Amino acid sequence: MLLSISNLKAFNINKFSNKNIISPTKLHMAPKYDRSTQRWEAATPEEGEGYPPTGSLLRQGPLPFIQRLTNTDKYDQAVLKMMANEKLTRNQAQGSFDAYLRNPSDWAVSRKEEEKGNVPKIDYENVNTSPKQIILTGVW
Repeated sequence: MLLSISNLKAFNINKFSNKNIISPTKLHMAPKYDRSTQRWEAATPEEGEGYPPTGSLLRQGPLPFIQRLTNTDKYDQAVLKMMANEKLTRNQAQGSFDAYLRNPSDWAVSRKEEEKGNVPKIDYENVNTSPKQIILTGVW
């Protein structure tokens, strides 16, 4: 069977089921740092996109939302840097950075506890996005 480079996919094994299920995922293409411009640049157009500022508002509240609106370039540079250093998708990096902007101390403690294995990894990408949570946030 011949595969073209454009169809090349990586495979993950699902360790949480009784059967090892292999599922295709996209290869990670990290953003690159351009020394001449001293800026992080997305390797693909998809890396430059993520959820909108209202997504930051829903997930982590007004502080990250305001930062995204007032310091758009710095926010994007920080997200691209986090993507490259932590090997995260755009939405994962945005969620993590939004949590950092909301409360840097709690974010740092959570990261240390996750690294030690004391707590499960927090899914910042999907936090507060369930329909029930969105309704509760809207009512509040």
